[in-house]
Amino acid sequence: MKINYKLFLYILIGVFLSSCDSTNTERDASLLTIEKLRFTPGYEWYDVEFQKYTPNKATISQIKTILSNKDFNYYIFVNPSCACTGTQKQFPSIMKVLIEAGVTENKLEIYSMLKTTNNHPHKNKLKVNELPSFFIVKDSIPISSVLDTLAIRKATNPNYDPLIEDLFLELISK
Repeated sequence: MKINYKLFLYILIGVFLSSCDSTNTERDASLLTIEKLRFTPGYEWYDVEFQKYTPNKATISQIKTILSNKDFNYYIFVNPSCACTGTQKQFPSIMKVLIEAGVTENKLEIYSMLKTTNNHPHKNKLKVNELPSFFIVKDSIPISSVLDTLAIRKATNPNYDPLIEDLFLELISK
């Protein structure tokens, strides 16, 4: 009986050890098109907030002028189920500004992710500190993290509250 107990114990330990999975269970970010975004669970609020926002037309005109002479790519990382202001207000506002400024979808990548640590294909050059994050990239080099810039300025000046298109215009004008 003693041998059977030891055998049972070894089998139990073996089963336990073999059931341990050392693979990365971190979810990858999902690339979304604008159309897919609208029908992805967790983004039910997007269309309503997108329609609510009205960018300043004069600023949009200035942005269009600058974008006609510069070639940028845009990367947005967003958490679908976050009810925070950044996600449910800033993200649709940014999208409205980009679309009204004539940014084509081939210049824009939107990644849905639950955590800043989720894997994404630009992890080697874009550090996602918060969700949402919005990066402007020129010639494969990040030139600005729009929402990080906004957060830093608000931290140093609590009264700083620009329209997102004004900040975007400033950052692409450099």
